[in-house]
Amino acid sequence: MVRIKTNKKYTINVFLMLGIILFSLITSPMVLHAYENYNLALEKGTQIIEISEYDEQAWNATVNVTSNPNDWFGGEADRVGAKSKITVLDWHQDDMNTYGMFSGLMIPKDYLPTYIAIRDYGYNHDYIANKFSNYYFVWQTSFVFRSFTLNGFSNFSDYTVQGSMILRYPENINKLLEDYNEFAIIVNNDTTIQSLNYSLPILSGDDFLWHFVLERFTIGTPTIDYLTTLIGTLECKNVSIQGNTLILKRNGVKNYTAEATYNDQGNLETFLLKNSEGYVFYKITSYYPKITALIIAGICGLSVLLLITFFLFYKKKYRK
Repeated sequence: MVRIKTNKKYTINVFLMLGIILFSLITSPMVLHAYENYNLALEKGTQIIEISEYDEQAWNATVNVTSNPNDWFGGEADRVGAKSKITVLDWHQDDMNTYGMFSGLMIPKDYLPTYIAIRDYGYNHDYIANKFSNYYFVWQTSFVFRSFTLNGFSNFSDYTVQGSMILRYPENINKLLEDYNEFAIIVNNDTTIQSLNYSLPILSGDDFLWHFVLERFTIGTPTIDYLTTLIGTLECKNVSIQGNTLILKRNGVKNYTAEATYNDQGNLETFLLKNSEGYVFYKITSYYPKITALIIAGICGLSVLLLITFFLFYKKKYRK
């Protein structure tokens, strides 16, 4: 038998390397899982959104007598049967600076004209980029949008091509919110901006999530994990989650609850408002025409198959 000589120095090095690898395996999950691995499950195609319920009297008695759903969703969102249409065109990954994140995600759309206007008074891209130097990984999407209407979608000029973004790591939303609020305070304390009657809202986590829902931003998947991380990171006080539904406690004339349910693509699927007695006084539902067409085709195909089977069975029985 031949005895193989071992090099003690080599053996020590091997054990040292194994130790380093083992230590890396033990500690690396802490690093790798600092951020969850979210995905984008969007599909190109059209989503139809429809107003299925609206009780105007209950809205006035619960939310606000001086407003209506049009103020939230635009178009004819106060008419049962009115439909809106969103057609996803494309998306891509990108890294976005803080200036772009403010305009694309943080600031409610009603305040975007103010955000644009104050650029002429020093609060431009360079100012924000220098003060807040973070970048954020996002998916940017483009889509065709048609607002709520009872007249159908025959008018091809009645649409806009819009863009939106999905934050790939919702854990970063709290830093973004802190930076935005710091920026808003600076702007609101500027005497020149005050003299022009400009201001930006200071947002809590609940405030941000409310405008996030109303503006129908898409989320990453798995939806439950993404939503849980979002409300946890924002430290929301009046928001909870049940499955893939956000439950937001709101206050108007009276207390009421909003429920926003997201589908497997990360899109808002249903939105409803309930009063304190549980009565649903406003509801938006949605569907995908492609899926509906496939279901109808499947039912028709099955019916034809059953008829053929029925015919062959009785034909065979008759011959006997």
